[in-house]
Formats: sequence, structure tokens, C-alpha cells
Amino acid sequence: MSDTYEHSEPLGVGALISRTFSVFFRHVLLFMAIAFVPTLVVGLVSLALMPDLMGFGSTGAIDPNFTFPTTAFAIVTILSLVVYLLVIGVSTLAAYDVSLGRPTQFGAYISRTLASALPIVVLGLVYYILISLGLLLLILPGLYILAMFYVLVPAILVERAGFSGLSRAASLSKGYRWPVLGSIIVVFLLTVIVSIIVNMVAGVVVAMTGSLVVSVVIQSVVNALAYGLTAVFAAVLYARLRELKEGVGMSDLVSVFE
Repeated sequence: MSDTYEHSEPLGVGALISRTFSVFFRHVLLFMAIAFVPTLVVGLVSLALMPDLMGFGSTGAIDPNFTFPTTAFAIVTILSLVVYLLVIGVSTLAAYDVSLGRPTQFGAYISRTLASALPIVVLGLVYYILISLGLLLLILPGLYILAMFYVLVPAILVERAGFSGLSRAASLSKGYRWPVLGSIIVVFLLTVIVSIIVNMVAGVVVAMTGSLVVSVVIQSVVNALAYGLTAVFAAVLYARLRELKEGVGMSDLVSVFE
């Protein structure tokens, strides 16, 4: 897992994180709008298929006859991942437009993402399987794989890399994987902090209403927040790696929709 620097210029972790949060929170309603409905649908499907997943009945008592809904859980897990990958795709394209001051093009985002949906979903599933296997091997290999292929979705969408997306992402991250991993961890921790704050406020509302549907809606808001931040970070990171490796920066990515 050696990944020595091949370039003298550093990744610039601080600048990456600053740019990510600046772009996201200046356009937070846009990114929340993109992710909210899909995550809400997944949440409602989960509620319908697994209402007693945690083994609690309406009285709050543990049901001794509870059995884990394996099939439903598998369906929801796959659906969640597919929706996540597609939402990340649409949000990534939106991140480029707002970063460059261009008008938003929802139709173009959706059509471009759907056109690349097969490689995004298939390679995305492979990516997360590899991460899971790596995490089982003392954690570090999984984190290394996470960093290696992190810009998979932008590579597929921006360059039309198709099923070469994994190799393209690995090529871009080569020489920068450890700082990439460091920036991923920082963004993750900051996202967790923001999500905790939202959940604390939302918890009061759920306690007042006692409604599972309200709980799902609020959780969808939290998920939309996390998805948006993840997508913006991936877009900013991809542009930075292109700049370092090929001299192509964010402002040069004008052919995304051509």
C-alpha cells in the first residue's frame, strides 16, 4: 500500500475542505433539493418493509418473536446504495456548475447521470464491496481502497470513462492517496458533527410527535445533507487531482455537458 508522492505540489487538504463547505453552504438548498426526495423514498420503503427492524412493538417492548427481515434488509441496502450513487452523480454535476457560476441545469444533470447509470451503479457496488473486504483486513486496506477510487463518479460523468472508471480514479489518486484519505476523514468528521446537530434539533420534534413518518422525513434531511457534502467534496477533489496531474482545473471543465 505504498503511495509515494510523484509530484512536488501538495494536495492542499485545508483548501479542499474550505472550498467544499463554501460551495455547499452557499448553495445548500440546491443540494438538499437534489437529494431529499430520493432519500425520503428510500426511507419510506424501509419503513414499509422493515417497520419492526429493531424488534420494538408499538408499546416499546421488545418482541420475543422478532425475526430479522433478511430479504427486506438486502433489498433496502441495495436500493439505498443505488440511490446514493445516482444522487451523488447529479449533485456532482451541480457542484461544477455552481462553482463556475453557471446556471443550474437539472435536466442535463439527470440525463447525464442516467446515461452513465450502469457503470456508476455496477462499479459503485464493486467499489463498496472492495472497501468492505478491505475493512475486514485490519481496517487500513479498506481505507486505502476508499481513497484510491474516491473520484470514481466524477471520472465517469466528466470524462465518460464508463467501465474504465475505477482505473481512471486510481490513476488520478496515485501519489496522493494518503492526503486524500486524510481529507476524506476530516470531511466525514465535520459531516458527522453537522448531522448530530441537525439530529439533536430533529429529536425534539420526533419526541413531540411520536411519528415514525416524521422521523423518516427528518432522517432524509440528514441524509440529504451528508450526500450533498460528499458529492461537492468529490467534485472539488476530482478537479484538484486533474489540476495536479494534468494541469486541468475546475474552470477548465467546461465540456461536462457537451
